[in-house]
Amino acid sequence: MAVGEARAKRHSIFRSLEPLLLQVNALDTRLVEIDKLRDMEFHLVRAELGPDEKLQFDPCYFEPLEASVFEKYPLAPYEETNKLYDPLSYERMLHEVLQEYPDEENQEEIAWELLDNLIMRSKHDDQSQLHYNLCNMVDHIDTHVCCDRVGIPGFDDFCSTLKELATMTIKGYYDVYPSKYNFNMWGSRCQLSQEWKLLRLYTEPSKNLPHAIATFKSYELANDGTLTIAEIRGIVRWIIRMHHRRQFRCTYDYQFLSIWYMGPKHGRIIQSHHDGERMVVQYSPLMSFEDRGTAPTSLFV
Repeated sequence: MAVGEARAKRHSIFRSLEPLLLQVNALDTRLVEIDKLRDMEFHLVRAELGPDEKLQFDPCYFEPLEASVFEKYPLAPYEETNKLYDPLSYERMLHEVLQEYPDEENQEEIAWELLDNLIMRSKHDDQSQLHYNLCNMVDHIDTHVCCDRVGIPGFDDFCSTLKELATMTIKGYYDVYPSKYNFNMWGSRCQLSQEWKLLRLYTEPSKNLPHAIATFKSYELANDGTLTIAEIRGIVRWIIRMHHRRQFRCTYDYQFLSIWYMGPKHGRIIQSHHDGERMVVQYSPLMSFEDRGTAPTSLFV
């Protein structure tokens, strides 16, 4: 496509995004029905897991790591990943005590006391339990990515991490609300915008392409039949943000992979872009991290 034609298409898309974002910001529900989004000119496609244990995005702009990556590149002998813990379990409390107070004599008593206190708090504060669940999920995935592993290509004589296998490079670690990273746009000031955070951002190494991967933490209680308002706002605002980037003014197709950690202890992966006519959103099933034996950890690294 010629430069002039690409710029014209980009401007056309940008003009269509403003009313779309205004519609999204006007939504007053935390969970948005799929049919409602289709009425707003989103093109939504559910991407299921295929026989190769990969999400069947079509087209697929971001090649995931193979499902057997943990077996192929085992942890170095001195490494340990953060485990997924059952909510408010004694095992979890004891693990935290052993890490925080390794020299204490009464570690078991401290663990039980912490557990009792958290149970009492959770009866009055559901957000406290949700916060612990989300932090546990994020820490679990992060340690799998960042821990040293054996056999990474190019590191035969010593260990390295799964980051060496990625085609994208980390741009930043954030843990910020959308207003802190230019995500609040066009009438978006509302309390819902304070219930999701940008955690990590990965960009194309040459910085010549607008492809990006981002991870988010949302305090919404998600379900498999809807998308959360946080997911929709995050996707649309990202596309608009990229349209403001001058280095991409000859580009109109901003591919974006967003990884969402949500309540009660679940995750979803979404690939999105604008095809010139509508916002295309391919979304995975809502996947549970509540059972460590079946948690889809390899999909999220």
